[in-house]
Amino acid sequence: MKPQWLSPIPLIHTISLNPQIVITLDDIQFQDMDDSITTSKRGLPTNGASVPSYAQFIFPPFSPEYLRSVIQHDNQYVLHSLDANFTLTRLEVDDQLYRSLNTEYFDYTDLWYGCIRTYGQKNWDSQPTQNEIYWYNAVEQGEVALDAWI
Repeated sequence: MKPQWLSPIPLIHTISLNPQIVITLDDIQFQDMDDSITTSKRGLPTNGASVPSYAQFIFPPFSPEYLRSVIQHDNQYVLHSLDANFTLTRLEVDDQLYRSLNTEYFDYTDLWYGCIRTYGQKNWDSQPTQNEIYWYNAVEQGEVALDAWI
């Protein structure tokens, strides 16, 4: 099966204390080539695409062109550090980013994939932020807690 998005581009909301971080206001779902479906729950705090500031005029962090793929990838990196049942390797997560970017017909998929594979280990190894922990706890507690977090 061909990978595909099962949800539209999500709405996002800037966190007032840090305008470089947004939270997603909608769930997003990606169906991969093995028919598995990955869901990123709303409320995920993200800095969008981790693009150096000098290149953000070309690749803005929250461009709708690749926003779903970036959120999905950030979601997987966060779950890797917080969810004991998360079993994907970094390579599998990064490969999913590659496939999801291709479904967006993003012209720079190969470049981004090379950068992620070269420079992403630091983010994979990093500790979750306090906002990511709050979000994860809200997801674990259910919809009411998630609505309160948002």
